[in-house]
Amino acid sequence: MNLTPATLQRLADAGLDPARLPRHIAVIMDGNGRWAEERGKQRIHGHLEGVKSVRRTIEECCRLGIEQLTQLTWRADPSVAKVAFWVGDAPHHEQRGAAMKQAVLHALGAGIHLYPVSASGTNDLLELTMRSAAEITGGRYLFLTDDSGVGGPHKTPEIPCYFVTKLARALVRAVAMEVSGNYIGPDPADVVRTVGGPSSDGKCTTEDGQTVQIF
Repeated sequence: MNLTPATLQRLADAGLDPARLPRHIAVIMDGNGRWAEERGKQRIHGHLEGVKSVRRTIEECCRLGIEQLTQLTWRADPSVAKVAFWVGDAPHHEQRGAAMKQAVLHALGAGIHLYPVSASGTNDLLELTMRSAAEITGGRYLFLTDDSGVGGPHKTPEIPCYFVTKLARALVRAVAMEVSGNYIGPDPADVVRTVGGPSSDGKCTTEDGQTVQIF
């Protein structure tokens, strides 16, 4: 783990040993609404402050090189939409395939819909893993294209047709579909380009004559 001099100094100031940093941290979001009410504010204010706190934690974890950050905020209510966005720009090591399978099955068992987002660095293995995870858990496979102008070259997905929109709009649509339970197509004004001629309702016909629903 390569830490910057500034990070090493912060750890030293806090009395922390870099060699003994945890590999996995769980964050349980609880009490934000009560925290706000105790201060005479609306509950939403507490949730917004909670988001800021989690963001600071995630940023610090990235700086410290901690491998995983699991935010345990899922409610038990079956009507709650459980969505996780998984961003990756490199495949898992092949020897970690069994662990990856268990992670996906754990998400399935918890009712979590995975929405993988592949970035530059994606190869065939990562695309297969991410698409499989989305299919198994009921999510959707998202991917960056060279239209984004971000990072290095992006892999052209092995998908017959799709819409290209800004990532932010795609994420909003994903959440909206999960909450409503209905397919929501992209606003025509948001479409940068299309591949394979999808219809406005998100359907396209493959070379072998099948009709498929796309994101």
